[in-house]
Amino acid sequence: MYDCAIIGAGPAGIAAGIYAARAGLETVLIEKAVAGGQALNAFEIDNYPGLPSQNGADLIIKMFEHLKKYEIQIKYKKVTEIISNGAKHKKIICAAEKIEGIDNIEGIEKTEEIEARSAIITTGAKQKRIGVPGEGKFLGRGVSYCATCDAVFYRGKKTVVLGNGAIAAEDAVFLSRFAREVLMISPDESFKKIPDAKNVAAIYDFKAKKILGGAKVEKIVLENVKTGEQIELDTDGVFCALGTEPGASFLDGVLTKDSDGYIITDQNMKTNIEGIFAAGDARATPLRQVLTATADGAVAAASAALFI
Repeated sequence: MYDCAIIGAGPAGIAAGIYAARAGLETVLIEKAVAGGQALNAFEIDNYPGLPSQNGADLIIKMFEHLKKYEIQIKYKKVTEIISNGAKHKKIICAAEKIEGIDNIEGIEKTEEIEARSAIITTGAKQKRIGVPGEGKFLGRGVSYCATCDAVFYRGKKTVVLGNGAIAAEDAVFLSRFAREVLMISPDESFKKIPDAKNVAAIYDFKAKKILGGAKVEKIVLENVKTGEQIELDTDGVFCALGTEPGASFLDGVLTKDSDGYIITDQNMKTNIEGIFAAGDARATPLRQVLTATADGAVAAASAALFI
C-alpha cells in the first residue's frame, strides 16, 4: 500500500509529488495521458518567478525532470473511481487496459486497483473551446485562453474577446490596461454593461466563424447569428473567454463541489472526505495559474504527510 496516491501530473501533481517524496512518503503518481496539463499549450509563461519567458512545455520538462530525481512510481492510467475504505485506506480504481494486439476477447481487459493511505486530486481543468477553424492552429500565436497570463504581450495592440458572460467582461477589463483596443464579441446582449474603459467596445449578434493569419493571428471572421452576414476584422489577438471545465467528474457525488463542479477544500487542501486532498485547477480557487497550482500541490502534500 502506498502512503500517497496523486491523480494528475500537471504542475500541482508534480509539486505534490516532489513534496510528498521529500516528506518520506511512498508515493505513486497516476496520469491518464501526458504530464503537464494546460501548461503544455502555453507558448510563453512570463509570470513564474525566477523563470521568465518560458515556453510551457519547456517549463513542464524542467518540473518533471526534478520530480524524477525522487523515488516515485509513475503509472499512466485513467482513474475512474476512488473508494474510501476508512480514514487511511483509499482504493483507486483505474480503467480497464487492453493488451496490445488483442481485441474483443471477453475477460482480456482488466482493471487495476491501487491502494493508498491518502490521495491528492490534481486532475486540473480544461479550457472551453470556441470550436472554429484556426483556433488550434494559432494557439500561442494570437489565440489565448488567459488574459491574466497573456495580456502583457498585447501592449498597444488590437484584440478581441469571445464570450458573453462575466469571464469575458473581466478579461476585457484586464486587457484594456495593455491593448490599444479591446472588442468584445457576443452572440446576444448578455453584456448589460460594457466595462467602463475608453478602449473597450462591443459587437452584438455576432459569433466567431474562423480565425485567419500567417505566422500569427491577423484576422477573425464573424457571422451574424440573425442574418448570416459575415465580416472580417483585423486583430492581433483572440481571447477565448468561455471559462473552464473541471477534470474531476469521476468524483461527482463523492467529493463536495461548487456549482461549477470544482472541488471544495479548506486552506490545507482537505476535502470533505478524510484523507483525500485536492490541489490546483481542479479545486474551487479564485486564480488558476501554474504558480498557484504548484503552491496548492505543496500544501496538499504537506497536509497528506501530517495526516499519515
